[in-house]
Amino acid sequence: MKIGIEWHFWFGFRDSSFRWIDIRLFHFDENESNHKIMDELISNKWYRTGYIGGPQFDDKYPVHGPYNLENINFNSYSKCTDMDAIKSINTFCCLYKSPPSENVFSDINSTVIRRFKEATDIYRLKKNKKNEIEVNVLEEYREYIAINKNFNELALVVAAID
Repeated sequence: MKIGIEWHFWFGFRDSSFRWIDIRLFHFDENESNHKIMDELISNKWYRTGYIGGPQFDDKYPVHGPYNLENINFNSYSKCTDMDAIKSINTFCCLYKSPPSENVFSDINSTVIRRFKEATDIYRLKKNKKNEIEVNVLEEYREYIAINKNFNELALVVAAID
């Protein structure tokens, strides 16, 4: 089974909060188990990123967000509902009592929230303090994987503050 990146988009909130949302859309060819699809995602170079600048896609830099990549696997995620994922992103958008501009919020709704509503399954990366890298500059980190088996599509959604 192969998984390939379709597109990548980054939303900066354009305020002083340093909030952003990153969405990476992948396509998979076969109707496989969610476990196999997510294993393929985790091994994909587009998953290997610290979201904090510096080297990316490098085996010498085995990081994903604030975590050691080597310790992330299917069991690092828990299943959640679309409403839980939407509530989490909406809460994130209103942190500091400063929602994003209407244009940014509209883009978030049309790309991120839409993917949650259309997903056949959604997973949330569990917080794991024991797996955090030594230098973590991400103040907030929320990650979701939305799988849509009707369209063989996977959306990796990260909302963070740096």
